[in-house]
Amino acid sequence: MSRFTGGLSEEQVDEFKNRGILVVKSVYSKEEVECIRNGLHDNLRSSVGCDVNDLAGTASNLSKLSSTAGAGGILDVFYAPWKLEVNQDPRLFALASEIWSRTYAENQAPFDHPFAAFNPHHGYMYIDRVGFRVPDSISMLHKGGKKKKGLQRSLTPHLDCCPHKLYDDINKWRPVQMFVALTDTREPNQGGFEACHSLHSNFNEWVSTRAGIPSVSSSSDDASGACDHDSEPPPCVGSFTPIRPKEDADILERIEHIPCEAGDIVCWDYRIPHANSRYNNTDRAREVLYLGK
Repeated sequence: MSRFTGGLSEEQVDEFKNRGILVVKSVYSKEEVECIRNGLHDNLRSSVGCDVNDLAGTASNLSKLSSTAGAGGILDVFYAPWKLEVNQDPRLFALASEIWSRTYAENQAPFDHPFAAFNPHHGYMYIDRVGFRVPDSISMLHKGGKKKKGLQRSLTPHLDCCPHKLYDDINKWRPVQMFVALTDTREPNQGGFEACHSLHSNFNEWVSTRAGIPSVSSSSDDASGACDHDSEPPPCVGSFTPIRPKEDADILERIEHIPCEAGDIVCWDYRIPHANSRYNNTDRAREVLYLGK
């Protein structure tokens, strides 16, 4: 049986409110994690012939499931029965619902928004992908292409929103992101989760002063108020915004490793820059199940 009781303490709620990140420990027991992992491993073997017990020989087949060219070890595994069962777990919705009710449903800064009031106990399932980040040693065994890159690489720091047009043309609004950790990543450089905590608290201020945002001139010799075209808007593709090495260096300096263990659920505000680590120096894959609520 899982040790998670289904409720968050005041300390946990405050941690999410203050840091924008919360690691909920032991939502899934070791037995439950093993069952989920078996489903994932069977899925990889049956769909593309990747045997997790022979990654040296078969990991190259993972490229057939990657629409990110290997970034982050993210794989397009969506509607497998074992995965749908996890997504329908009432514990997960209870967790998301509790966070919503104490943040965005209250519609108070820094969780205010232009949308109508909503019932935090009613939501929709969004089917996300999985993460299976092989060790770097395995990745380099299967390098290819003109630049001889490895099979996989890190998912570099990014946002799951377009900060300069946060509510424009939005097809889905998922302000709380989550994943189930299926393996331990207690230390840095194990392919695990990294983030810049607390940015949500002054997000609007950061966006307004962020390098690369076109400004409107108010000088006396430019009464037209024309845009300053020397600055281009920061890139955003869909709801993916990369954190840029030069212009966003202040954020990169604040990125830190977030330790978690198999069975934990990691929750974060969508305004929190995050990544998975540059290296996976272990001898095993980092496995996670991304959730959408």
